[in-house]
Amino acid sequence: MKSTKIIFNRLLFLIILSSSLPLQAEQGDWLVRVRGIVVHPDDSSGLVSAGGVPLAGTGVEVNTQAVPEIDVTYMLHKHWGVEVIAGIAKHNVSFETAAPIAGLTGGFDLFDTWVLPPTVTLQYHFLPDNKIRPYLGFGVNYTAFLGDDTQRQNWRHW
Repeated sequence: MKSTKIIFNRLLFLIILSSSLPLQAEQGDWLVRVRGIVVHPDDSSGLVSAGGVPLAGTGVEVNTQAVPEIDVTYMLHKHWGVEVIAGIAKHNVSFETAAPIAGLTGGFDLFDTWVLPPTVTLQYHFLPDNKIRPYLGFGVNYTAFLGDDTQRQNWRHW
């Protein structure tokens, strides 16, 4: 109960602090935010093969994760900003099958991995002086897979 109260008080402090921050950003300003993101992998895989033979009705599934992220925006101009986004998520990769194969059923865990998808975007802020500041962002992403536990699994050999 005490830890819940501490977390609540910290969240309340952050909400009050963020509501007192200026809503306008000018050239040269730095904006730092903490948000939540969803990392939703496209897990459409081909058929899993065993001994070079594709196994009908099989595939690989990767779970979706909601995680905190931090982003920093540098305002190049009143309307233009460059944003760097960083967050990290742990994903479970599993074997899926429509029917049991060699005693394996769907949901067989293959491995876990940490995913780091840093992103850099260029933003155009349409209404930089308003209380609500919509923007359009275009960016690039490189996803790094860190610390997967495939080394301790024997699934590559069946």
